[in-house]
Amino acid sequence: MIVTRPRRILTCLKFICVALSAFFSLAAFGAQQVSDAKARELAEGVVRASRNLPLSDLLTTRRKEDLEDSLFYEQVNTVGEIVVPAYFYEVTLGGYRIKDQTVNFQVVFDYEPVWCVAVSRSSERTYRLAGFDDAQKEFDRLVRDTGVRIGKNAARNWATFYVEAVYGRATADRIPAYWLALKQRVEAHFYGQYESDKLAKRLFESWWSRFGTKARKLVYEPSVEEVNDVFVVKTEVLHLVERPIPSSERKSVLPDPTLDEWTIRILRDGSCSVLEKRTVLGV
Repeated sequence: MIVTRPRRILTCLKFICVALSAFFSLAAFGAQQVSDAKARELAEGVVRASRNLPLSDLLTTRRKEDLEDSLFYEQVNTVGEIVVPAYFYEVTLGGYRIKDQTVNFQVVFDYEPVWCVAVSRSSERTYRLAGFDDAQKEFDRLVRDTGVRIGKNAARNWATFYVEAVYGRATADRIPAYWLALKQRVEAHFYGQYESDKLAKRLFESWWSRFGTKARKLVYEPSVEEVNDVFVVKTEVLHLVERPIPSSERKSVLPDPTLDEWTIRILRDGSCSVLEKRTVLGV
């Protein structure tokens, strides 16, 4: 007992020192992180600067935690650190502001542009994604700054993350899981775009009678092929032409929906590009 007690005490002291060191390191790390409020301000600033919007035009920001998770899971972590690298925000026109006990609202009727902005939690860097002309370039800069490593098992989910981050939520939401989901999405589209249910029903039934048989035979699970350390993902994306809401031309006939096959090239460092878009249903 006389021999082992000092060793036990020494071991305990070492453990306490390591624990305290980790605690203060995490505390210091947390203090350096950009707050959600600050990141929202930066995201709004990016949209205002790119569109020359005055401060009188209100903006609304919504967190996109699903995108944050997608980037988090594939990042290359430093040993001992768990870091959520960036905030993602969907920014839209309109919203409300409270000032001097008065609530001011702004509502956008004609159209609702949507922008996606990522903000680094450690450096306040911003990245202009969906809704911006340079979204592709900014996406590659984001994954390069973050540091990610993509394997074959992650390629499918990474392709979906890329589509939403660069092309927008509406595009990513139109990746059908099976033929019935496609049918329901197209039917809802027709009824949402026309005042006359009779016209919507006729147009939808015409579309489904032409393409329904082929739709049932398609394979909707994205495919992944690895070629020379590069992943090629093929996935179906539904393309819909929608009217501004509200619209004075609710009776005019819109172009038919199409189902397109996107071929996406993914490098192991996370950078992506669309190699081809080919229509598989529609004209």
